[in-house]
Amino acid sequence: MIVYFSYPYAIADSLSQRHAIVQLQKHIGRFKRHNPNITPVNALMSVYDNKEFSRTKMVCDDRAIFATARLLLDASNMHVMIKGKGWEYDDIMKNECGYSLIHKKTPIIEEDPIDDTVQ
Repeated sequence: MIVYFSYPYAIADSLSQRHAIVQLQKHIGRFKRHNPNITPVNALMSVYDNKEFSRTKMVCDDRAIFATARLLLDASNMHVMIKGKGWEYDDIMKNECGYSLIHKKTPIIEEDPIDDTVQ
């Protein structure tokens, strides 16, 4: 089963992207521990620091990232939406969830972010 994970981040902010990747990895790890047969996917992890999406070759904007997200969502069986800080304002995340609801009708699971202070 392929599971798509959404997490909010700012496109122009590499610190925000790195934080999102760390949170995604935490959620994916926890989810995979309980569901070992899943294959996790996420658009940010596909485009972050990817030479095909570098600013010299192509502008990495929300349209380019959402095009990648659509391909991954089309292949997914489930969508996990992680409600990190600013999730309700994140255009990519809103588009991912809307696309999943309208086109895929996959179950969407909402999760709160994993607390960094908990070990």
